[in-house]
Amino acid sequence: MKINKAYKFRLEPNAEQQIILNNLVGSARFVWNQMLAISFEMFAKNEFINATNLVNKIMVLKNNPDKEQS
Repeated sequence: MKINKAYKFRLEPNAEQQIILNNLVGSARFVWNQMLAISFEMFAKNEFINATNLVNKIMVLKNNPDKEQS
């Protein structure tokens, strides 16, 4: 008989860790939204969308000073 178990975890970061986690999540959200917008543009232009193309777009985004997050 198979028994399923579940565990609950709660993060309780201190103030410094909260700042770091918020920056990390904010950066991930920013990159996700930018890649989603680029994917929609590529789809509209009937361009081929794959991981390599998107990684190359991330490098362009990373080197663009206008998109820099503070």
